[in-house]
Amino acid sequence: MSTRENDVFRPNVAALIRIGDKYLRCLRTQPQGVWQTVQGGIEQNDASVRDALLREINEELGVDPALVTILGQSKFWRRYVFPPEVRQAHPERRNIGQEQLWFLAELPSLDCVDLQKSAGEFERAELTDLNTLVQQFVDWKLPVVKDFCYEMGLMHPFQDRPTGEV
Repeated sequence: MSTRENDVFRPNVAALIRIGDKYLRCLRTQPQGVWQTVQGGIEQNDASVRDALLREINEELGVDPALVTILGQSKFWRRYVFPPEVRQAHPERRNIGQEQLWFLAELPSLDCVDLQKSAGEFERAELTDLNTLVQQFVDWKLPVVKDFCYEMGLMHPFQDRPTGEV
């Protein structure tokens, strides 16, 4: 990735986190009413993208990194462009979008999540089925999330529902 691309697309890690047969979704503090999964920028002191992911899970969920099992990692980076209203609301950002490396991770239980120990990005975390989780993403992020689910074999690209579901 060139320096110019870094100015345009912010390097970022993101994760679908599984607990049993459900997936974790988090209600953002700001903007209110927005659900998402763990994601965040890669910092210079992160030794690797996996370290960036574990740091983000710890910061955003208060989870001890030793409790995180990484089940899969995307083979390539996925990009999305912020819509004009998002760029206008954040003129301080140089980037027009994000370039994400996605992970499939697992936690032993929801009890591992301690938002009191987190950076305060989320006000609530709960478990849901994969289809509900995927459908709650905003339209401009949805293709990236679905594509990752296809790659991991979690959803079928022609049916848009979790594999194994009739």
